[in-house]
Formats: sequence, C-alpha cells, structure tokens
Amino acid sequence: MNIFLVGSPGYNLGDDAISAIVAERLMLAFPEAHLVIATNVLGRVAAPGAREFLVERRKVGGWLRLLREIQRADVVLIGGGTLIQDALGCGVIRGMIPFIWQVTLLARVMGKMVATVPIGVDRLTSSRGVRWGGQILRRCNPVLLRDPQAMQLAKMLAPDHAASYVVSADPVFSLASVEGAGSSGHSYLVLSYVREARDAKVVENEVFQLVIMLRAKWPDLNLVLLAMEDREEDELGVFRNVMERVADERVRVEVPSDFRQAANILRHARAVVAMRLHAMIITLGYAPLVGISRATKTETLMSQASIVGLRIDQIDPQLVEDSLVSVIDDSERLLCQRKFVRAAADRFDDSLVPLIAAIAGNAGQQSSSQERGE
Repeated sequence: MNIFLVGSPGYNLGDDAISAIVAERLMLAFPEAHLVIATNVLGRVAAPGAREFLVERRKVGGWLRLLREIQRADVVLIGGGTLIQDALGCGVIRGMIPFIWQVTLLARVMGKMVATVPIGVDRLTSSRGVRWGGQILRRCNPVLLRDPQAMQLAKMLAPDHAASYVVSADPVFSLASVEGAGSSGHSYLVLSYVREARDAKVVENEVFQLVIMLRAKWPDLNLVLLAMEDREEDELGVFRNVMERVADERVRVEVPSDFRQAANILRHARAVVAMRLHAMIITLGYAPLVGISRATKTETLMSQASIVGLRIDQIDPQLVEDSLVSVIDDSERLLCQRKFVRAAADRFDDSLVPLIAAIAGNAGQQSSSQERGE
C-alpha cells in the first residue's frame, strides 16, 4: 500500500513536527506501507521508514512529478496544519487553499481515497476561499479537524458533509519528552514571534520593545529569540535587526534545525512568550506560558487551555509583563495545562481509529479488486 501525505512541512518547525508525528503513527499502523511525505525542503521531516517528496509548485516539472506521485498512491492524506486558510492569499495558484484544492481534485479524478489528518480551518475572507474550502472538505472522508472551532467552521463551509467530520487535536500535543538541557546552563526566557504578512518595521519595533521590557524586568535571566521558521523574510530577519539594535550579549537568536531542538529550548525555559501556535503547544504544561494571539487557531487554543495573554491588536509591553508576572510562578495553572495536553493527545489518538479503519478498508477493497483482475 502506498500512502502520500501532503501538508506543508519544510519551513516551519511546527509543520515538520506534525508530519513526523503523523508519519510515526501511520508506520505503526501499517508497517508494510510505503509512505511518502510532501515537503517544501528536503531533510526537514526525517521520519524513519518514509520517503520525502519535494514540492515545486512553480515548475512544470514539479507538477508532473506531483501528478505521478498521486498516481502511484493508494491513499492521499491531507494535513496537518491550517490548510484551509486564505490569510496569506488565495489566488488561482497562489496560496494554501489552491494547492490543496488541486491535489484533492487530481486524487479524486484518479479514483484515490482522500482523507485528512488533523487540519485547522480559519475564518475565510475571500469568496474563492469559501467555495474551494468547502469543495476540499467534500472530497475527503474522513475529515479530522484540529479542534471544535475548526469543526464549527468546517460545518459552515460544507454542512452537507458533516457526517465525515471527526474532532481531533493537533498531533504535536503527542510530542513526547525530548532529550537535552535547553538553550544553555543559565536560566532564560524565550520569545517566539511571527511576522508573516505584517509590515517588517512594525513587527521589529514590537519585538524590540518586548526585549527591552523583558531585560529590564528580569535582568538575571538570559533571553532567547526563538525562530520557529528559518526564512529571513519572517521572524528570523526581524530578530537579526533587533539584535543589532539591542547589542546585549545576554540576548541571542536561536534557529533550531529540528523541532526536537526547539522543544528542548521551550520546555526548559523559565517562561515563554509565544505567538506561534506550535511554540505554545510544545511549551504547554512544561513551562509558564504567555500567549499573543494573531489568528483563529491561537485564539482557540488560548481559550481552551487557560493560556494568559492578549491579542496582537492589544500588543503592549506592559500588558505582556503583567501577564508574565501572573503566570511565572503559577504551578497550579501549569498542572492544569499538563492535564489539558494529555487529554488532547488522547483525543488525537482516538481520532486516528476511524482514519486507520478507512485506510485498511480501502486497502482491502484494492486487494479484492486485484484478485478479481479488475
């Protein structure tokens, strides 16, 4: 059996972690299967027993290779991450929704089983996004959804397909303990930020003000600016500019090459201020956490997991400081968040049962057809 997993790993450590964890579960369930993982950068997922496939959407040859990979597959799995979102654009070919729409269309035309691993669904703002988002959902069965909010939004996009929806959880909740001692032998705070489509100078000034505040309030702690994405045009470039302005040897940028390294840094921190979803998930229950929400997914997690914080449109160093002071020694909150993580991990495992059953059933049908010579 050939399984093709199509998500968006390669740039973001959170997406890498999703693909690696899902791959591990699939290989446990189907040890004889041939698993191929689509990625934007080779070598980032590194899942034992799986082969990586380089996505090259801007090349005709890349699309021909993608077509052949779908043709070879028995099962095409979509996810994870927030694949149904148009915040970064939704053109005819540009954006996440168009890519997933094209992949699912090709897979269905070729008669492949199409399903999802846990995916997120954002509030969509474009008519094309709404139309294509609903079509993507209708092509998949079952559809594993990352949280109840994603379920609600999916029902708005394709209410007639709701019988196929399964509430799951982000696979990264299942990330087990990782080895290592964090960033250094000294106590430190972590700031994980995001730029994405916002003006670079605005984001740089936000980070600079937060760095100044954190160093002034906790002068005995080092400060790590953790880049979960290694492209210069996102937070890494912002962090480098801030470092030039701060010129403080106790502030440094960390750019992990693997999500496990990022987990070590986050989980051994004295406290974490995080804007990225997977920085929040990885930290949750291990270190005191303040969240800064910029999207549906972070807003939902903060509400569900009792994460103290604020929205990006409320960003203010004093508010962040007050939030951090309120959680940094709150052991009871940390214990409750640990329980939340365990429950989410169990929900993810439970949601795999109907997916694995559907894949096994499809494999059985394929085998029967081959025996009949069809």
